[in-house]
Amino acid sequence: MFWVETPGKFHILLSVAFLYMKDISADEQEYRLTRYLMANYDPSVRPARNSSEALSVVFGLSLHSIIDV
Repeated sequence: MFWVETPGKFHILLSVAFLYMKDISADEQEYRLTRYLMANYDPSVRPARNSSEALSVVFGLSLHSIIDV
């Protein structure tokens, strides 16, 4: 594969691809898809096969970093 052997060609190819993609906008399609998927969504209904069964909720918390001691 030519981009593995010559990384400069890969960067040029990637730059050209981004130049063509800058004019592409998916806002309208994204909006239409979201409207289609959420058309029958009711936030007051719990998503469960059997609404009489208990719902188990697991909540976890973890420390990712200490900023100052």
